[in-house]
Amino acid sequence: MFDRLFGKRGGNAARGGPLAGLTVPSSAGVLSCRVLDPVHEPVRQAEFVVSDTAGRKVLAGETDPYGTALATVPAGEYRLAVTAEGYTPHHGTALVTEGVHTGLGDVMLQVAPQPPLPGPGDWEIDPAHSQIGFTARHIGLARIHGRFNGFAGAVRIADRMERSAMHVVIDAASIDTGVRMRDDHLRSGDFLDVGKYPTLEFYSERFTHRGGSRWAVTGALTSTG
Repeated sequence: MFDRLFGKRGGNAARGGPLAGLTVPSSAGVLSCRVLDPVHEPVRQAEFVVSDTAGRKVLAGETDPYGTALATVPAGEYRLAVTAEGYTPHHGTALVTEGVHTGLGDVMLQVAPQPPLPGPGDWEIDPAHSQIGFTARHIGLARIHGRFNGFAGAVRIADRMERSAMHVVIDAASIDTGVRMRDDHLRSGDFLDVGKYPTLEFYSERFTHRGGSRWAVTGALTSTG
């Protein structure tokens, strides 16, 4: 989860609490916190950055499914930044002591205020300021990130944003994962079969506010010939 993980050999034993008996490298300590939303539910995959007093990043990672962040760092004073989509960022400080677990307790994130919404009407998606990306698992281990470079679409904003609709047409052959051989395979009949189904179409009539400027759009994605 982090650049340095708790529990290396040859270190000191952490004293007290649930981490008692585990070891850390010499001259290091343990830093942890739990990230929660306003109703005390864990925020998973919140981004976690620890910097030194000069502002240099020491490590970064994400919270686990229980909202927990845990890492070992050299003893010293640090700045902590926690961010998650739809929430106001949290900033704090921590003093880490050799061989000691510094628990920051619960970090409560507040929902970010919603920015002004566009007026009702039809809005064309601007490809120059938009992106269609995806993440897929490779043999169940690594995550592959990619995008489609060719697409067009529109959003119909309703009087109530939740009742809005979106329609996007994607050039299937424009798939781009950064590896030419892999992209050629994805275009083949084993996957997208772009010769038979040259376009992908996405349509949605379900918009859900996730806090701040974040909205979830749920719909159907189909291949068309």
